[in-house]
Amino acid sequence: MMPTSHVTYPMRTRRLAVLSSLAGLLSAQPAVSQSAALARASASASTAAFDSIVRAEVAQRQFSGVVLVAEQGTTVFQAALGSAGTGVPMAVTARFRLASITKAFAAVLVMQLVEAQRLRVSSTIAEVLPDLKIPRAEQITVHDLLLHRAGSPEEPDALYATPRSARAMVMETAKLPYRPYGEFAYANLDYLLLQLIIEKITGKPFAAVLPERILTPLGMKHTGMASRASTGIVQGYLADSTGRLTPEPSDYVENAGAAGAMYGTVADLLRFDQALYSERLLKKASIAEMYTSHPELGYVAYGSWVYDYYFLPSSPRVVERRGRSFGFNHTFIRMPGINKTLIILSNTDRFDPDAFGKLDSFKDRLIKALVERP
Repeated sequence: MMPTSHVTYPMRTRRLAVLSSLAGLLSAQPAVSQSAALARASASASTAAFDSIVRAEVAQRQFSGVVLVAEQGTTVFQAALGSAGTGVPMAVTARFRLASITKAFAAVLVMQLVEAQRLRVSSTIAEVLPDLKIPRAEQITVHDLLLHRAGSPEEPDALYATPRSARAMVMETAKLPYRPYGEFAYANLDYLLLQLIIEKITGKPFAAVLPERILTPLGMKHTGMASRASTGIVQGYLADSTGRLTPEPSDYVENAGAAGAMYGTVADLLRFDQALYSERLLKKASIAEMYTSHPELGYVAYGSWVYDYYFLPSSPRVVERRGRSFGFNHTFIRMPGINKTLIILSNTDRFDPDAFGKLDSFKDRLIKALVERP
């Protein structure tokens, strides 16, 4: 059994929870404060929708992880549920392996170099890394890599059984058959190549460039690059055929590099999210370029997917980055037009971040509640 879930609210809402009813609250206040009391009660009712959805997911599918909902950069609801490891209850401050959410950070680093005119998205691999002898090096561009349209092969799981550098991962994977060029073909190899490009231009390892250019300026103190030896990160779990959870295999997560080796918290991801409303990381024009959607490639953009969520009447524009790696399954959803954020970090494979348009799914129910929140 998972430990009892723990849900936290903003202080205003938590104070309100001790009141038995709206009528009681109003009768206890002077007439001049009734409008403020009504506003507080409305806030409580709106967060109750998130609470109900989360608790239902725990009851039905034993969700384990952390959920954060924010508006205008302010957290309006967060919940920590399930287990972070044997005998360790989940906490809202828990650090998760972020898997492919890492790619959203790598895309920002690439665009910073483009903005500084140290790199062009039209540059080919051969132009930036002339000593790297892999197929299509003279054809594949940075743009292709960012959009997964290079036709790169997928790396086998066996490459994570022993420690390997990004270059070694690239060289081993590039021996495999390539897929058609110009079509969407998701591959970690694309972002490992971007890592080598970032390292070549900056003269520094990716693990040093990331904090220097993003994490430290934003105060993301609980985010970094994970390794097999990392401590303080929640345990990932896989469900077997009977539904029983077992710890995921221990692998060399550091081999994923810029494609998927980061760890972090929901609070730090919210800091990253909010920085993209300013020019702290990139100029507005660069952000617009990064988030240009390509419907012909499944609505992929640089490091994320960008689409209109047409399942709701308002069809809000969504920037989504998912992450999947064995027991870690996440979604990081930004709605730039209305500055609303949904972050779900899970440490089991019971949560499916790839659910799309399944209006009864955990993710879609939370999106609906967030968009329709008063």
